[in-house]
Amino acid sequence: MLDAQFADMAYAGLDLAISSWWGHDSVTGKRLASVMRAGEAHGVAVVPYYEKEYGDQDPTVEEIRADLAGLEPLSSRPGWLHVDGKPVIFVYNSGATGCADVTRWRQATDGWTDFYVNLKVFSGYLDCADQPQSWHQYGPATSRSEHLPWSSNVSPGFFKHGEAQPRLARDLARFEADLRAQVASGARWQLVTSYNEWGEGTAVESAVEWESASKRGDYLDVMREVHLGAKGARDRAGVRVPARVDAHVSAADPRANFGGARRWVVDRRPVKRSYLRFRLADRPQRAWLRVWSPRRNRQGIAVRSSSSRWREQSITYRNAPAPGRLRGRTGTVRARSWTTVEVTDAIRRSGRHSFVVTSRGGAAAFNSTEHGRRRPHLLVRAAPVDDEGVVVWAAGDLCDDHDAPECGAVGAMIAADHTTDHFLALGDLQYEVGSLSDFRRYYEPAMGAGPGLKSKTLPAPGNHEYLTAGASGYFDFFGELAGGRSTGYYAQTLGAWRLLVTNTNCGEVGGCDPTDPQGVWMADRLQSSPECTLMTGHHPAVTDGTYAPDTEAGRQMLDYAYDGRAELYLAGHDHEYQRFPRLDKELRADSDRGVRTFVVGTGGKNLTEWGTSNRSDYRQNTQFGALRLVLRPGSYTWEFRSVTGEVMDRGTGTCS
Repeated sequence: MLDAQFADMAYAGLDLAISSWWGHDSVTGKRLASVMRAGEAHGVAVVPYYEKEYGDQDPTVEEIRADLAGLEPLSSRPGWLHVDGKPVIFVYNSGATGCADVTRWRQATDGWTDFYVNLKVFSGYLDCADQPQSWHQYGPATSRSEHLPWSSNVSPGFFKHGEAQPRLARDLARFEADLRAQVASGARWQLVTSYNEWGEGTAVESAVEWESASKRGDYLDVMREVHLGAKGARDRAGVRVPARVDAHVSAADPRANFGGARRWVVDRRPVKRSYLRFRLADRPQRAWLRVWSPRRNRQGIAVRSSSSRWREQSITYRNAPAPGRLRGRTGTVRARSWTTVEVTDAIRRSGRHSFVVTSRGGAAAFNSTEHGRRRPHLLVRAAPVDDEGVVVWAAGDLCDDHDAPECGAVGAMIAADHTTDHFLALGDLQYEVGSLSDFRRYYEPAMGAGPGLKSKTLPAPGNHEYLTAGASGYFDFFGELAGGRSTGYYAQTLGAWRLLVTNTNCGEVGGCDPTDPQGVWMADRLQSSPECTLMTGHHPAVTDGTYAPDTEAGRQMLDYAYDGRAELYLAGHDHEYQRFPRLDKELRADSDRGVRTFVVGTGGKNLTEWGTSNRSDYRQNTQFGALRLVLRPGSYTWEFRSVTGEVMDRGTGTCS
């Protein structure tokens, strides 16, 4: 039975099965290992759904720790899904004790370090001081529920045993539409409730009532079409970036170099590891490592980050970099096929990236860059080039540390524009000190009625973010969206344009001079820039506001922009809206190749007075609002819209 069920799941394009678990001595606890083995045979991962939080049971921290300790041996199996190197566990809760449930799980997992915890949402979950790695909803009486960017849940129907009428009637067309909307949402966890919960009437498992020609049933047929279609679209949209160099090393021959081998090898005894290095021109939206194996390996492989300080023709076991953070694991490696591991979390910037591949048990061989065919590569998905243009909004100096309506008005305006592709957050996003709790309490609900706009945000850090040590609240809140913690600067493709997000808090990132890390990075990115480049940062290059003396870092960014022939530089810091003519490095008008600069500090904090100068082409300090740009190949348009709906400034430009 289990074998047939997992064959169905693989047919439907499912990657993960979440299996009910009520304790080690329960029926569900005793069968978890066999469920996982069946999943491994079909390439479907399995994680438990911890249901002992149901009702008013509320297990203690000690009881949760004991349960997790008992699960730990099983969590090392290749079929147990891991994220960020941690075994995943889904946790149900009734929500009766609210944030206390979250705190118990934080304590039980030593501050979320032992497991990747995905908790069921409840009323007020975003206000909890403790936050797990992810959230989900179990609500099959609702056809589709979203808690972005974490999860989206779709239900085919809900007709509970013993009830006279369904709470949610089945509708196959609605189910298909909900699935397509779910895929389009980009949620990290795209869930269907359920595969075979017959007692609640939510099953998609094959049945006479929805029998189909495939013998799998209408619901699994629809899931296959939507899920495999989405995966095919992912592959079609991806660009292959081949490994530049690769080599394996062996503990059995620690001084030997195997950089010229046509295949690289991994093994556990003796230890053999393989290193691969890539170079990316831009930070991708998503990326997958793909390697080809001629032979089967039942245990699978693990992929970790690695330093890039190694050479193909001299790397040995003795001098090879130590394996870094775990990025992904696989189940069985199939013979004569591609093995794919998502590594998006490891690529937070453009430039060089290295990975080390290890064995989870037994030897496995893969084609190397020296092989004539099927060489290792990254499948990279970037933003599509769209002649209709990429729509981005920009604003900085946003949310106060109390319930101020202005920030919410700006967020609502941006969220209401359904053409929005990205929001460029220009620093000082949460006052006064950018703490994580304030980001969750004020920024998140204000900027797009919850986390919906968050997944589209490309943030730059401001000086208020660093009033919390290391801007930890900012980086914890935005995660991978914000670039590396030690840098905060990164590149992104926006259709035919390139975006360079800078960190103008120069003292926090080793300086902004040409010989400093950010300066070297900036020059390299601008040298390989496409036709049109947009730069953002917090501090302006020029302003007519009262912060005029505080522009040194912005002036450095203008220097880079001018030398690299960037078109636009957007900043905040001064709490007004200002548009300046195209300027050279000395702030002189240069209509041929100058950089057009905007100051958009009108996100909601407060509006400030003008200084003594008046160099801008347009300025206003009476209305909160945001700048809307449409970026097209070779050109752009801009509008500044106030929260009242008035277009106060507009224009067009071309790339020099």
